Amino acid sequence: MFIKQLQVKNFKCFRDITFENLAIPNGDKGSGLNILIGENGNGKTTFLESINYLTLNSYSIENKLSINDLNENEFEKFGVLFDKIREIIEK
Repeated sequence: MFIKQLQVKNFKCFRDITFENLAIPNGDKGSGLNILIGENGNGKTTFLESINYLTLNSYSIENKLSINDLNENEFEKFGVLFDKIREIIEK
């Protein structure tokens, strides 16, 4: 599978952006090579994460838990749960 164009909306630092004319291998040496260049915080990693997000299946997306998904009360509950799990493992 090759990505010719990638449109990203409302993902991390990207609100609405389209990456066009991505290089696709044609058999020549070095063809299909895309290089990401930019200052810190410009979205190079976010670009790669958006492609990674496309490769996730529905099961892994539905069951992915991020620390950003938790409010303060939920974080405390999970913190206690993780401490209990740690205690059980260490015994």
